[in-house]
Amino acid sequence: MKGVTAFCVVVAVALTLLAPQVLYAQQGKKIQVVPKPPAPQTTAPPSLVDPDMTTWKVHIPNPRFLVYGTETEELGDDVVLDRETGLLWVRDLTRGRGVPTFGFEFSFPDAVTKSLNVVRHGRKGFRLPTVDELTSLLYFAPGPGDRLPPGHPFVAVKTGDDDWYWSCTPDLSREGNVFIVNLARGEIASKALRDPQGHYTSRHYHYLWPVRIGRGVLAEVD
Repeated sequence: MKGVTAFCVVVAVALTLLAPQVLYAQQGKKIQVVPKPPAPQTTAPPSLVDPDMTTWKVHIPNPRFLVYGTETEELGDDVVLDRETGLLWVRDLTRGRGVPTFGFEFSFPDAVTKSLNVVRHGRKGFRLPTVDELTSLLYFAPGPGDRLPPGHPFVAVKTGDDDWYWSCTPDLSREGNVFIVNLARGEIASKALRDPQGHYTSRHYHYLWPVRIGRGVLAEVD
């Protein structure tokens, strides 16, 4: 009797220790070990999970986007995760912590450099988007208005007819050109990086919208 009791105690202890890892199903006198289902994956990039400082919040008007930022807007540090593409975008284009505001137009080399110098929540790794990344934000709803998704969380995006954003994608059919995107009409155009004399002029200045995660193809600038 004592032997049976001791055996039952050992089994109980073993089940208690293993409980966090497995679930148990009673089948007659036998115990079946069933693997515990894996924990659901978080939609937030693990590199930006910092519960003591900031939180991810679903953007209620459009749950396609998650917003990551502090309780205050003092630093303008907010970033937006597009759950459809996995890309992380700067949210407020009027602010550029550590660099001039993104509300100005820049030459292509300056746009590349300023994107690389962006800091959000103590992290770099931002860059100019590729043309397909930038156009992934387009949404062609019927009727007037810009071509951004309805209810998006972005601030101060330039959506005038003459407002263009740089991409880092070279136009392989035209040497020395890169693609630019107009968010008002959802158009893509090819733009020479220099004028015929090899100079950057105001006609070769456009806006930038830094992005993080993914991989870009940088146009050559000689």
